[in-house]
Amino acid sequence: MAGRRLTFHSPSTPLGRDPQITASPQTDDRRLLIAISGLSRQINLNTADIKERLDSVDSRLLSLEEKLVALELNSAGETNSDKRRRVRNPKLAESVRRLHNSETNSRRYEPEQG
Repeated sequence: MAGRRLTFHSPSTPLGRDPQITASPQTDDRRLLIAISGLSRQINLNTADIKERLDSVDSRLLSLEEKLVALELNSAGETNSDKRRRVRNPKLAESVRRLHNSETNSRRYEPEQG
C-alpha cells in the first residue's frame, strides 16, 4: 500500500459530478430541514444547560447576599470608633487607663470577680 494514493472520486465520475451529490430541489429542502432541526435540538439543549447554570449562579448569589446582609447587621451594632481613637493616641490612652485604674472609680476591674 506504500506509494498508492486513494482518490475521493472514482475514475468513471468526473470531478464535481458525484452521483450522490446530484440533488433535486426536494432533497435540498429535506437536507435543509434535517440541518435546521438538528440545530434547533442543539439550541434547546444548550438553552437548558445555560438555564441550569444560571439558576445555580442565582442561588449562590442569593446566599452570598444573605451572608453579606447578616455580616452588615452584626457589624452595625459594634461601633468601637472611640476605642480606636484612644488606641492611636497614646496620651489619651494613658489618661483613660489612669481613670479606669483610679481608686475613686466605682466600676474598677477586680480580678476576683472574673
